[in-house]
Amino acid sequence: MAQYYNQNRRPQMFTVGDEVLLSGVNLAEKHLGTTKRKLGPRWIGPYAVTKTIGRGYYQLALPPKLRLHPVFHTSLIKPYIAADHRRAVQRIFKVRLPDGTEGELVEDIINHKKKKGGVLYEVKWIGQQKTTWEPQENLRTVQGLIDRYIDDAGFARRRECREISRSKEIGIIGHYLWFQFSRKSSTCGKTY
Repeated sequence: MAQYYNQNRRPQMFTVGDEVLLSGVNLAEKHLGTTKRKLGPRWIGPYAVTKTIGRGYYQLALPPKLRLHPVFHTSLIKPYIAADHRRAVQRIFKVRLPDGTEGELVEDIINHKKKKGGVLYEVKWIGQQKTTWEPQENLRTVQGLIDRYIDDAGFARRRECREISRSKEIGIIGHYLWFQFSRKSSTCGKTY
């Protein structure tokens, strides 16, 4: 069986400087950072290839705390691809807000729903696949996206109501406060 498998199999080739992941199959639990092997990571790294030794063996730049012999066969290493690494997939784009705090970039407003305390918006974030429900006060800096969502969804908004709420300077200018303001005023219509 092995001869048939090995006939067309070519070992992976790496060059000095390539980043690779090291298999955790033959490593002790202390190297995997856990007391149970099945709970530990299957691959650790990435580590840089520092030297090619013979055919199919590579020396890796391991941290001294691992205390392992740094030469491994190609069957125990695989190329590191940044998109497969959890930290790269979960990367969140942070920006500095005008008030000095950090925030995330909003790609789009997808949906909304009314709750007891007000209106929640379903937000799609740049760099993330999941959406979250956010209250109006968390979306102060993206009022233009909220306005575009409301206009695209076909909700009736009167320009004079927006101007009235802005002139009174209630606080957060936008749909949520305008909706509360419209309940108190007979000149403004209901938003939805």
